[in-house]
Formats: sequence, structure tokens, C-alpha cells
Amino acid sequence: MTPTRLIGALAIRPLADTKAYSVHGRVRLGLKKSIERMGATTFRYGGLRVRLHEHNYTDVITEPSETFYTDPPEKFRSTEIVLRDAQSVKSGGKEQQTYTVGTEQFFTVEVSPADSPPAAQVRRRKLPDGLRALEVATEGQWLMVIHNPSPKAVSAAVPVPNTKEVRCHQANGATSTSSVIGVHENQARCLIPTASHVVLSAGGYSAIPTP
Repeated sequence: MTPTRLIGALAIRPLADTKAYSVHGRVRLGLKKSIERMGATTFRYGGLRVRLHEHNYTDVITEPSETFYTDPPEKFRSTEIVLRDAQSVKSGGKEQQTYTVGTEQFFTVEVSPADSPPAAQVRRRKLPDGLRALEVATEGQWLMVIHNPSPKAVSAAVPVPNTKEVRCHQANGATSTSSVIGVHENQARCLIPTASHVVLSAGGYSAIPTP
């Protein structure tokens, strides 16, 4: 997401009542090295730091994992951070549980060099018209990734920092384009294509501004 870090969000929810043994979140980190826990939501893996900024899971553990999906447990060589949901923790993962329609599990994660400062702030945002966003302040820059999961393009007035303009970056296959959008009363209007996303950015921020 930036030259020095990856930041992302994952959310999952059933479209109908569904039975499953668990709805876990996983951050898989590779082979050979061990995961060092630095705190409740911060981990170190070799020269990398992994930080969970937000989640609604019951607990977070680390454990070995398969490298290939056919690997039996005795051949697990990878390691991963696992976020476990309440129902699977209660059942021990031994019985299928019912996950009701609309129930959402989510987490946001940042991976960066261990010797670099973490992002100042990371948070999810719900925007009008069903848009989902991830807002970040890092390295003096404000960023907002806006995703449109709907079957139609959406033109929305998005809350942004108190600035004159923001830059909008839009992917288009192998190429990408950017444009400048004016800000009026802390809002910028942008078009988000169907099943796609745009990135808004502005400089000069050490924290997420409150509009």
C-alpha cells in the first residue's frame, strides 16, 4: 500500500445461515522462522512486524500451518497468526456451528519492516451506498481505499480531511490513472466503478483527521 508497508482489511459474512466448524482469520507468514509475540496485537517474524489494528475475534493465537493444502499436520512447515471466532473457541472446533446471515468477522492488518515506525492510525469506514473503506495515516500521508461491492457504479460524496483537494487513483487493468478532486465542506465526490476500488490521498498528515 505504501513503499514501506502493506495494510489490508478482510471481512467475511454468510449470505444465508451457514454451518461451519469455524470462521477464522489467518495471516500466513512462511517457512522456517518462528513468530515472536510482542503484545496482544503485535508480532515479529524475522525482519517483519505484523500489527493487528482492528478485529472482532475472540482470541488470537499462533500455530504451524500447511504449506500446501494437502499437507497432513505432521508435515506442517509454515507458521501463521490465527484469529479465532467465539463459536469455534467455545466448541473447540469439533462441532459445526450455525453462522447466521449477516454475521460479520473482520480484521485489519499491517505488515512492515520491524525497524520502521508503525502506521499512526488504521481504521475501517462504512460509507454511503454500501461502499466500504480503509483509512490510513502513515509517513505524513492520508490514504483511503474505497471498495464498491455493488453491481452498479457509485458516485459518492466521501468525507475527507480539511484540505483543498485530494488525489484519486483508479486502477484500470494493467494501467492506472490519477486525477485531482476538489474538496467542498470536507467532502470529495468520486466515482467508484462496480466491483472495483479507488484510492484517495492527501499529504501532510500524521494522524487521521476528524472532518
